Amino acid sequence: MREENRSFGSALRGYQEGWIFELLAPVYRRFFFSIDLFIRFCFPSEFSGSLLDVGGGDGSVLAEILKRHTPKKTILVDPTPNAGSLILDTNVVKYVGLYLQEIDEIKNEKFDVILLVDVLHHIKPRDRKELVTLTLSMLSTNGKLLIKEVGPKGIKSKLTYWADVYISKDPVVAFLSEYDLRVLINEINQEVQVKGNLLYNKKDFPNYCFEVSFQNDK
Repeated sequence: MREENRSFGSALRGYQEGWIFELLAPVYRRFFFSIDLFIRFCFPSEFSGSLLDVGGGDGSVLAEILKRHTPKKTILVDPTPNAGSLILDTNVVKYVGLYLQEIDEIKNEKFDVILLVDVLHHIKPRDRKELVTLTLSMLSTNGKLLIKEVGPKGIKSKLTYWADVYISKDPVVAFLSEYDLRVLINEINQEVQVKGNLLYNKKDFPNYCFEVSFQNDK
C-alpha cells in the first residue's frame, strides 16, 4: 500500500478530528445510513474498472465495495487523519490528510466510478461547484459520478444536522435537497445526465443518490 502522509492545511475543521469521527461514524452507519442499500441500489452490479473515493473517511463504504468487487485500480482521498483506516487491501492507494484539489498527480487520471458520499454538505456552497467540476473532469468516457447526500427533511435529517453542528462542531454543514443538487450540477454542465434512484431514495430516506454521467442513452 502506498500512503501519502502530508501536513494538514488550515482548512481542516474541528469535526474532522480523528477521535470525533471514530466516535460518530459507527453510530451514523448503524442508524442513519445503510451502506448495504447504497451499494445494492446505486453502485454498478458488476464492476472491475477504476474507482476513486473522494472524502471516503475511514473507508467504510469502500471496504464494503471491495468485498463485492475487484477494481483494477482504487484510490481513496480524505483530509482526515484516520483516512482509510478500515481498508485492509494493500492495493488501495490512500491519500491521507489531503483534499482532492491538492493532489496534482491524479488530477489528469480518468476513473470509471467516482464516489462523493456525504461530502458536499460538509463544504461551503462556493466550494461545491469546484469539487463537482473537478470530479466530472476526471470521469472516463463512460464513467459515473455517484453522489450520495442527505436531504433536509425528516427526523433523521434533523438529528444528523444537530450532531454535525453541536457534537462534530462542523461550522458549514448544510444539507442539499435533490432539487438543489440538480441545479448545482446543471449550472456546472448541462450536457451531463443526472439520474436519481427512486427505489434507494425511498428505502433509505432522507438519503438519496444521483448518478451523473456523460453517456447518451439515445
